[in-house]
Amino acid sequence: MAVESPDLVTLDIVFRIAWIVLAVAVGGSGLSAGSTETMMSVSMGCVKIGETGAAYRCDDRAVDVLGWWNLVGVVALVVVPCLAPAVVASRRVAWSAVAILVALALFGLTRVTETSYLDSLMVGFPVALVGAGLAALQDRREKKSALSA
Repeated sequence: MAVESPDLVTLDIVFRIAWIVLAVAVGGSGLSAGSTETMMSVSMGCVKIGETGAAYRCDDRAVDVLGWWNLVGVVALVVVPCLAPAVVASRRVAWSAVAILVALALFGLTRVTETSYLDSLMVGFPVALVGAGLAALQDRREKKSALSA
């Protein structure tokens, strides 16, 4: 009995589910971690000297000072590129999502000294690595289907 390779529709569904799982994992962990952070982990003034001279203390929760919408916005910036390949299962969209995640991570790296959630965009680096793996597998699958057609 020969083992048949899965058909293209099944592989598309698997890739879509993988991108959705990645998006949910990133979104869930981002919201969970961000909701428990204190200003000590967000503000460079707190990190350096433990004082800010601002209207908040270093042990205040970041969401109480910066607001939930700032956290949700930053998490959405990382989640949306992961959802795009789940909606449009093509290698161009997948590699574009990886490029966007790398660009967001680099942008987050430049915002480390700001009092905001923007430095959290650096999570784009490991997410981009996982996305690159998915995109490479998707790319390989599309090339195989083009050869067999």
